Amino acid sequence: LVYLALLAIDSFEYWWVYLLIGVVGFEILTQLIFPTVILPLFYKLKPLEDENLAERIREIADKAGFGVKSILVMDASRKTGHTNAFFTGIGRAKRIVLYDSLLEKHSSEEIEAIFAHEAGHFKRKHILKGMLISNAVAIFAVVLLWMMVESDTVAGIFGVSEKYAILLYAGIFLSSIFTVLDWIDSFISRKWEFEADSYSAMITGDTQPMIRALKNLSVSNLSNLSPHPLYAALYYSHPPSWERIEKLNGIVSNIDERKSRG
Repeated sequence: LVYLALLAIDSFEYWWVYLLIGVVGFEILTQLIFPTVILPLFYKLKPLEDENLAERIREIADKAGFGVKSILVMDASRKTGHTNAFFTGIGRAKRIVLYDSLLEKHSSEEIEAIFAHEAGHFKRKHILKGMLISNAVAIFAVVLLWMMVESDTVAGIFGVSEKYAILLYAGIFLSSIFTVLDWIDSFISRKWEFEADSYSAMITGDTQPMIRALKNLSVSNLSNLSPHPLYAALYYSHPPSWERIEKLNGIVSNIDERKSRG
């Protein structure tokens, strides 16, 4: 991939166009082959044997608009103590994948709540929005890189003339911009996590399974329960568990208040 990128830079005046085509094309290709080709290279996958749980997961997926037939369990416990569930793939390659450790460490209600949270990301179009943001950032970065390499600015500041040297200095400058963009991305991601938690509570009709799941996830994933607020604000893609639990408790309070008024 690096060779192809450098070949495009050497061969075309408007090489940023070809770089973008390559980036977007590679992302789409990865989505297509990841669940069917790449994932099985590193993990053993088998169908979920608990039919009751599988049926409940299908119902949640259907409500979210993610119709899928394959619900797979992967042997993630061989490599990590973390627990997780996720959607993957597009079109006919769509799959639902559960960690085997998730089945071992969580009750069926908790697994449903965790999966409903993931379904919330799909329902609220967080996945689509994330892809659009990612592509927008890629366009910004590649065009800016092209402008810097093709102009005399970098060469004049650092006294270099070779294209690859200019490319290196321009890349270092871009990395500093991406640090700030990562902070913004973390803020957006935390906001989406709260929205997905809310969707999970709405679909399951109860906040307690998700709250119990968050507590168990904190143990399994060795989460820092009290990170420094500034560090969490800059680098955490997920809010600390206690913040998410407080939000979920707030949902219960609002429901109880509306019931009392009714």
